[in-house]
Amino acid sequence: MMTETVFEVKIDLNVRVGVNGQLTFSGFTDVAGFGRLEPGMSVLAVEPESNLAAPAIVVAVNTGAGLVYLVVAWRELKDRSAYPPLPGLH
Repeated sequence: MMTETVFEVKIDLNVRVGVNGQLTFSGFTDVAGFGRLEPGMSVLAVEPESNLAAPAIVVAVNTGAGLVYLVVAWRELKDRSAYPPLPGLH
């Protein structure tokens, strides 16, 4: 289920998990947005230190551990300014 992007998730480019490192994860404290984050949602993954961003899909939310797992479109990683600001976040 693809939905409109209404969340930004801060990521660390060095954190890769899963087969071939296609996944990354972040803590709930690194999520900015409105509503409930659920698998299948489109988000914008943002690496704040280098100001890079890429579209991503939430594949899992572990509420017990406070983690969200993402599949990031690594080949679409570009300067944050290349993506429109998300409503209410900027």
